[in-house]
Amino acid sequence: KYRNELSEAQRKRIISAYLSDTKQMVISTQLGIFTSTVNDIIKRYKETGSAIPEKYLGHPKIHNQHDKQTLQHIVQNNQFAPLSDITSRLNSSLDITLHNNT
Repeated sequence: KYRNELSEAQRKRIISAYLSDTKQMVISTQLGIFTSTVNDIIKRYKETGSAIPEKYLGHPKIHNQHDKQTLQHIVQNNQFAPLSDITSRLNSSLDITLHNNT
């Protein structure tokens, strides 16, 4: 879990209390959860109909096994080259544009 992420059961309790017209401050006190967290969960529920956040899938992968092997080959043959040179060689080999911080 990320930080002190709430369980699904806790989220359901917050929404159940909210739907029973319990004030957000009271929900926060009763469940021992920050008021801002209670507010965020209720806001998400109002906007999406669910108190549970969507799973974050991350950035899609843009490099395949061939790309990785090409990079390994370039690095092995240019072990002491600056990163900018390695990046340039990789960009030329794969016909892509990567930056040094990628």
